[in-house]
Amino acid sequence: MTDETLTENTESEAPTPEPQETENTEQKPPWGDEDFNPDTAWKLVQNTRADREKLKAERDELAAKIKAVEDEKMTEQERVHRDLEAAQQQLAEVNLQKAWAEARATHPQLTDEDFSLLGASTPEEVSEKAAKLAARIASQAPADPKLATNPLRAQPHGGVDPSSSVKTDWLRDALNNK
Repeated sequence: MTDETLTENTESEAPTPEPQETENTEQKPPWGDEDFNPDTAWKLVQNTRADREKLKAERDELAAKIKAVEDEKMTEQERVHRDLEAAQQQLAEVNLQKAWAEARATHPQLTDEDFSLLGASTPEEVSEKAAKLAARIASQAPADPKLATNPLRAQPHGGVDPSSSVKTDWLRDALNNK
C-alpha cells in the first residue's frame, strides 16, 4: 500500500459531523412543559428530601458493614490500637475546648472574634496567645473611660458642643438673661 491509498482510506472512514439543531436553544424548566404548579413543586421537594434521608441511612448502614468487615480482618491488637488512637484524638479535642473555656473565663475582655484569631492547636498555645492578646488590648484601652465615649465632650472649652442636640447661641442667651 502506498501513502496515497492510506490517506484515502482514513479520510473516507472518518465520520462526517451532523449539523446540530440550533432552533431550540432554550432550556426547558425543571417542572416540564406545563405551567409551574407550587403543589407539584412542593411534592418534588418533599420526595427529594425523603430520598436524601433514605440514602443517608443506607450510607450509614454500609459504613457499619464496612467497619464490621474491616474488624473481622484486623487482629485484636490492631483493633485496640485503632480504638486507642480515636480515644486520644477525642481527649485532645476535649482538652482544647477546656483550654478555650478557661481562656475565656480568665480574659473576659476577649470576644469570640478574638479567640478565632488566636488559632492555637494545643491548650498551652491557647492560654499563652490569649494572655498576650489580652495584654495588648488592655494596653490600648484609654485611662479615662469618659474619654473613650466621645472625645469632643471630654473637656469642651467655650463654643458650642457639636455633639449636643440642643442648639443655643451664647450671645442671645446672655442678652436674654439681663
